[in-house]
Amino acid sequence: MFYSSLPVILTDLTALVLASPRLEKRTTFTGVATFNDFIKQGNTVCRHLTARNPNHFGAASGDISHDISPGRCDPPLDPDESKCNKAEGKPLDDHYVGPACPNTRTHCDKPTCFRVQNIGIFDSSSSNPTGTPIVVQIIDSCPAGHAQNYCKAFNADPSKIVPSKERCGDASTNYLDIDYNAYSKLTGAAFVEGQSANLNIQITEVDCITEQDK
Repeated sequence: MFYSSLPVILTDLTALVLASPRLEKRTTFTGVATFNDFIKQGNTVCRHLTARNPNHFGAASGDISHDISPGRCDPPLDPDESKCNKAEGKPLDDHYVGPACPNTRTHCDKPTCFRVQNIGIFDSSSSNPTGTPIVVQIIDSCPAGHAQNYCKAFNADPSKIVPSKERCGDASTNYLDIDYNAYSKLTGAAFVEGQSANLNIQITEVDCITEQDK
């Protein structure tokens, strides 16, 4: 007579999952934060420009971010350099229409929040950050396949070329574009457009209401 060993295997696997921290769900990640004026931007996928909780901050997450993507935008990343004004690092067409991000709507209807902590200046050896952690709610997506983003890889002035990690163009980087009003809390310094440094951050998924870790 044949007896299946599947129940035993499943029992052993369950015990292994419970015992091994390597197999536990991980909800804390590292990433990069840039900062944006959503009011000036004027629109988001979620159709509102701030977080629902006035103590939280709105943010966009990169659609190809490894761990915190709100869902891929359409069309996906397929940079067409012919659409770029390479001298200025922007789309040639002022009326360029970027990708749609319907998958982000899930995060609009059922809000997603992260606790964000400053862990240093981006691309710097700084490891003595100041400021306090904040909570962000995802209200928008940053599409890597948008010419407004991938065209930043070009510029006649090399100092104005933006690395992929700072324009949501790197799939291995967890990217957040955060309401600029959060900068002073994260760093202890006022935000100055064009001058304030982007940040290395720690990102932890939390409940939007209780702010407890998920």
